Amino acid sequence: MHAMPAHFSLVDAVAAADLQTFLKRAARLDDAGAARLIAGGGVLAVYVATQHPRGLFDPTATVLGLRTFETDAAIALDAVVPLRALLDRLARALEAGIGTGVGILLPAEVATAAWAGVAPPRGGWEREDDRDAIELAEAAANRSDAAAMALVDLGFLGLEPVALYRSGAWLRLTTARGHVLAKP
Repeated sequence: MHAMPAHFSLVDAVAAADLQTFLKRAARLDDAGAARLIAGGGVLAVYVATQHPRGLFDPTATVLGLRTFETDAAIALDAVVPLRALLDRLARALEAGIGTGVGILLPAEVATAAWAGVAPPRGGWEREDDRDAIELAEAAANRSDAAAMALVDLGFLGLEPVALYRSGAWLRLTTARGHVLAKP
């Protein structure tokens, strides 16, 4: 077993600012929330929960937001960290004015994000159809669809159709801005 890296890097300050915006939106939904960071093969996947069960017998669906970023191909990482601490580290890296290869120190991991143990599949996604963005926006406004609400709350919903994929029990709504994964 090898040690977890103490940092990760993003390609530039634009990517770091993009990650910061994503995490700020997630923190508005759950200020004490966490982010799961998984890096490998030059890709950093950042997951946040917008809704999740609060106990063993809670029937609430798990709804996750996902953004991916280019990172150092040598970094292998799987960590769950507090949103606020990660936002603080990002702000410091951006204030330092680092140009190419923005390095961000990892905050201490947390073990309180039970949702992070429910990993969506990485493959096997089959496209089902497209969903109308206006209909999804209406469903979010009526608070009748947790995945649609996540698309809006995380800033992923635009005017273009939203691609719907399925892999086992998981659904994925995909736009150019990010992904929402839901498991009933």
